[in-house]
This record gives sequence, C-alpha cells and structure tokens, in this order.
Amino acid sequence: MENLKKVFVLNELKGNDNFLQILLEYCYILDTSKGDIIYKEADNSNEMYILLEGTVRVYKRTNAGEQFLLAELSSANGSFFGEMSLIRAQERTATVQTESDAKLLVLSRRDFIRMAKVQPSIAIGLTFSICQILSERLQRSNADLAYLCDALAYEASEA
Repeated sequence: MENLKKVFVLNELKGNDNFLQILLEYCYILDTSKGDIIYKEADNSNEMYILLEGTVRVYKRTNAGEQFLLAELSSANGSFFGEMSLIRAQERTATVQTESDAKLLVLSRRDFIRMAKVQPSIAIGLTFSICQILSERLQRSNADLAYLCDALAYEASEA
C-alpha cells in the first residue's frame, strides 16, 4: 500500500481518502521472476501495470530487428507502464521484461470500465492522470522529432 502512494498516475486520486482500497478491489497482484516477459511488442494485451516491487526493462525492436532499451523502471520510483491500453485497445508498442523478481499491481481495461461505472470519480481521476502523462510524453516526442529534423537538415546542408 505504501508504494502505491508514490505512483504518479495515482496523484489525482489522493483527495479521496479510500482511493487505494477502492482501486485494489478492481486489480490483482502478479508475482514475476527475473527474466519474465510481461508482454511483447505487438501483443494484444489490455492491462496497466504498477510496479510494487522490483525492476523492469522496456525494449523496442528497431527496423533492423535489434532490441533497443527504451527505459528501466523501478518500484522505488513509483513506476507504471501499459497505461495506454486502458484508454485504447491496441497492440503493445514495446516489450517489457523483468530485470529482477517483481510484484505488479494489474488493472485490466475491462475492470477499469467496470470501475468507471461503479466508482466514476476514481476512474476520472486515473484517466486525467493518464492524459497528463501522455501529454508530457507527446511534448517530449515532439521536441525529439524537432531535434532530429534540425540535425537532418544540417547534415543535408553540409552535403
């Protein structure tokens, strides 16, 4: 329970005194071992994961077929992943593998929708936090894209 208080995606829920208890009614715990694959890129899974214990690595396959490490997420930082699947059913965009034994809190899209019907204030708070996170990621991606475009334009002008 204490680790959940550090998770950014739950920030909007902190005004509700019993939000953790309500959230836990719609989730389950997944215990994993080092090296376990949580999901693979292009999988059709629909869960969001909150790291309660342990570390995971997020990989993206390049066009050349190599795995590229995107991120390492730790329970110490209140990390979570897979949140986009609660909003939109789509293929996974990366592979997530445990770097250590890990304990994950799992919320499925189906249970999220069920929660929205019974506990709308909790679902709205979680959705708002997810939107904030996605907005921040989009801003970072836009900045990275602008940087790459500038670099390519510079290389083209030097050629």
